[in-house]
Amino acid sequence: PDVITGIIEFANEKNITKIVLGKPAKKGYLKKIITTPIVDKLIEAVSKEERDYDIEIIA
Repeated sequence: PDVITGIIEFANEKNITKIVLGKPAKKGYLKKIITTPIVDKLIEAVSKEERDYDIEIIA
């Protein structure tokens, strides 16, 4: 939860509207949706924010 709070606070401070989680693959980005507790908590935290964020999960 502290990591999630840090991500949201950083995004708010820097006026970031897109959050990308994951790592690049050799040929661009492999896009897969990951359902983990951290991702679920991040999505829940973002939904409570006044701003809209785009969340992209990359694995």
